[in-house]
Amino acid sequence: MVLSRLPVARVLCVVLMCFVAVFVLSGCEEKVYVFVNTEYTVSAECPPGCTNTKVDFGDGTIKNGTPIGNNRYQASHTYTTPYDYRQVKCSCDNGNTWHDKAKVVVMKPKMKLEIFGPLILDPNNHYSESRGIRVTAVDPRNGNTFPKFVGTVNIAEDGTSIYSQNGGILPSSITFTASDQGVKTFGVESLADAKVPFTTKPDPAKIKTTNYEVYGGQSLEVEQWVDNNGNGDVDWCEYWVLAMLSNYHTSGSDAEVRFITGLVTHVGPDIWEANTYGKMDWDSTRIKINPAATNHRLDTNDQLTMTVLHESRHVYQSWETNQNVGTDHGDGPDNDDDPRLFFPDGDRLPEQVTYTSANNPNGIQDGVDVGNGDGDHDDYSTVAEPAIEDDADEFMNNYK
Repeated sequence: MVLSRLPVARVLCVVLMCFVAVFVLSGCEEKVYVFVNTEYTVSAECPPGCTNTKVDFGDGTIKNGTPIGNNRYQASHTYTTPYDYRQVKCSCDNGNTWHDKAKVVVMKPKMKLEIFGPLILDPNNHYSESRGIRVTAVDPRNGNTFPKFVGTVNIAEDGTSIYSQNGGILPSSITFTASDQGVKTFGVESLADAKVPFTTKPDPAKIKTTNYEVYGGQSLEVEQWVDNNGNGDVDWCEYWVLAMLSNYHTSGSDAEVRFITGLVTHVGPDIWEANTYGKMDWDSTRIKINPAATNHRLDTNDQLTMTVLHESRHVYQSWETNQNVGTDHGDGPDNDDDPRLFFPDGDRLPEQVTYTSANNPNGIQDGVDVGNGDGDHDDYSTVAEPAIEDDADEFMNNYK
């Protein structure tokens, strides 16, 4: 190799390439950046007849130079551990005299994490929220893609536990191959429950890489219970409820459920009230669902289905009491003899279900209590209210 005392030396600069870093050892020290686990090559030009070249890579590795023609020699090495720098030396006399030629900084790439692609709801898995995550191996100095990165990158949540709930999916690792060119994508799937039942949606998931630092220093946040169109409805709940209504309306077991679910024209906005599963504004065809209500996220024990049917029945009750058809739909002979019934016409209570509570405020006992929790609906201010709730409960239990 050319030594500083040899006049025939040609001083060349350091050349870095994507995968193999090649530089000519000269009389000046160069600072060279290379990536861990990536081969780079030291190249030097020596006087004619020199055959005893050696290169010390600074980590205990010394290699003989290999002739490559035109009095040039080279040696290659792969660092497996990051270093602030390693002093590279060369020798033209079989290691008797060494000359500093380069300071090599051995870098470990960082991982840039980004959300990739749109939110996807899976109707075959409780309308789970699926997102694509893109991981890019980058130069830690500037964020440029390092296309020759290969290896395994470990993935985990950073202080959250979103994907461990209800069979969610987060891969523990991904493996880059040469064909990935430094960019890899993977999918996550969430079925997270409410953070606080009835009132609060889950916090965003935080995803990080554990064996490589995250570029920028911050874990990737992935929003949960997304409302993409900003209409006030969590998408998974909105689309699931709409699908339920459509299915009942087109394929329900009989004309009653098909007709009643067909009366619902709007869903939402969501409600977030304690101990409230759903609501319906009287004289409207809109139902409101609480996505955070207990057992709604997976429709456990048909709870979401029952809420949809219950509120749909209220839409029907509102519609039916305004028909003025003059027929009695209580347990009669009529149901307008109690002054506490608050509807303005004689067709005050819903048809097709009979119930003793229509004219008997002390006989209310059916269904799920939505009043004070004592197992009936007799805590309401009028006799009509518990009758209506009993009816909605009976309807939902018939068709759930």
